[in-house]
Amino acid sequence: MKLFYKFSFLLCVLLISAQLYSQTKSQNVTVCNIVQENDAGNISKDAPLILYIQDSITNQKLAIVFSQSVIKRMPFNPRQKLVNQKACISGVIKTYNNKPAIIISDEKQINVSKKPDVNIKSSNG
Repeated sequence: MKLFYKFSFLLCVLLISAQLYSQTKSQNVTVCNIVQENDAGNISKDAPLILYIQDSITNQKLAIVFSQSVIKRMPFNPRQKLVNQKACISGVIKTYNNKPAIIISDEKQINVSKKPDVNIKSSNG
């Protein structure tokens, strides 16, 4: 019987997470946390840059996707500026390679904290 309750609880958590993701999928969100890099090996120079940020509310790992054309227009190198830094990333959550992602189209979607004690949050805009 205890196993049934544990399973039921886990199922509820998964359903709530899925519901939160589906609710935010068409809304502008801001996710603030430490930006991470994937441990992938060599990637084609024409491939998009994909970094990651953990949403502290839904506990989802979101991809941050930069196309090469967007990177060329930016005044900074996103990998060098963002990896291992606290940042806020804004945008609509979309699906990229079957995973939740924010596609970067403008540098204004990125705000890197200059303060070491940034509050980590996620909010709907």
